[in-house]
Amino acid sequence: MPSALGLDIGTSGVKAVIWDSVSGEIAMGQSRYSFNSWTDKDAVFAEQDPELWLAAVKDAVCQLPITQRGAIKAVGVTGQMHAFIATDKNGDALRPAMLWFDHRANSVAAELEAQDADLWRSAIGGPPHPDYPASKWVWEARNDRLVADKMKYLVQAKDWVKWKLGGVLATDPGEASGTGYYNPFTRSWDTRILERIGLDVSKLPVIMSSHAIVGEVSRDFSQRLGIPVHTPLINGTGDLPAAASLYPLDQDASILFNLGTAAQVVMTTSVRQLVMDLTILNHVDDRHLLIGVPLLAAGMALQWWTDMGGQELDSDSIDPGRVLFLPQIAGERDSAGARSGAFLGLTVYSEAAELTRSVLTGIVLALREARDQLVSKTDIMPKTYYIAGRRAFLDIIGPRLASAIGSTIYGLAVEEPSACGVANIALSAVVPPVESTRNRTRIVFESSSYWQKAYDERYRLYSEARQFYKGFSQSLSLL
Repeated sequence: MPSALGLDIGTSGVKAVIWDSVSGEIAMGQSRYSFNSWTDKDAVFAEQDPELWLAAVKDAVCQLPITQRGAIKAVGVTGQMHAFIATDKNGDALRPAMLWFDHRANSVAAELEAQDADLWRSAIGGPPHPDYPASKWVWEARNDRLVADKMKYLVQAKDWVKWKLGGVLATDPGEASGTGYYNPFTRSWDTRILERIGLDVSKLPVIMSSHAIVGEVSRDFSQRLGIPVHTPLINGTGDLPAAASLYPLDQDASILFNLGTAAQVVMTTSVRQLVMDLTILNHVDDRHLLIGVPLLAAGMALQWWTDMGGQELDSDSIDPGRVLFLPQIAGERDSAGARSGAFLGLTVYSEAAELTRSVLTGIVLALREARDQLVSKTDIMPKTYYIAGRRAFLDIIGPRLASAIGSTIYGLAVEEPSACGVANIALSAVVPPVESTRNRTRIVFESSSYWQKAYDERYRLYSEARQFYKGFSQSLSLL
């Protein structure tokens, strides 16, 4: 049976999957790495050495069975969006990559919006957020002229890896939509924005379809990875469109909760209209837009609590707990949003298990808040809910989220949705599809009417706390 290799260049590691057209995900490997993060005044800095990605690709792929590696027909690459990689003419990074939650450009983004709000909304549908490479480029040009002057190309994470593996320097509409200087309505780099931020279009990758063949894996990397020489490299897309491609979001009014280190709550539309202040990305089918609301910390919040020594939860209970947790520990995309998270309602009787419940509840209530924002801005009431993410995370969040929104939620029995999605894209680019991935085994999370009332009450308190804490957190960030 024909198969493809999917690579997901994530924030905390690389996931590699082999995917075939009938069984789906048939083998998986992963390799973890770290990032450097610190705060300075009111900004979060987050960087990563791109060379870590290549080393992790080799490690993750070499965990896969050699016989299955040797039979793949294509390689697709996805990964964390909004990264900023400045390179020389050979693709070598001139500085560590700025990651998606690096918000050193907070003041830059606010300045750009204040000066040309209408321009940004007409071009990208919303403000120039600090996580966008557009804002990061302006910061770089002002603060490190040596790198800015030497920079030959500005690329994103999965496109850099694909380039190093042997492909041409190319990106796709979905990935480009997350840069801040790409127009998802005209499907091209926006010359007005590029002129505004002083970035020459010659420094950007060519834009090609997610299904386009952009080269072959080089002989050197074919040998390192144990895959066939001349294996086609498929352009791929960002991690959100890759995961979303596995779900039938175009069939009715559907919402997808995409959970990872961060999270996104999205739906599709074929109407090319401005939906103000929502994330707007081109989908892989070249017909639809993905529109939604991002959360900067989902799995990150749970990982942070685990790293702090937080107690694991009793999985048999979805009790929301009595302590409120605001999970905005990485800040919010909106420069006027909260700069930090918080525990509220602590007493001398609060125990570790109670705080663990509150962390999970806080993540769930933030997802409900994002859902409500999406419904309010689009005036579309969803008929079906889907959820994507690692199975262990879904099993924890899914039952709670179903009760928090009062609706059944459906998922797919795949361990790594983004890697599987891009592998499926790669396979469909070289082999005619045999069976729709949308008919694969589904997992179902049902709402509990009993717990729904409890989550409704927590959500009311959460909403009140959010309004109070936004301004307070900004004052705290100045200490």
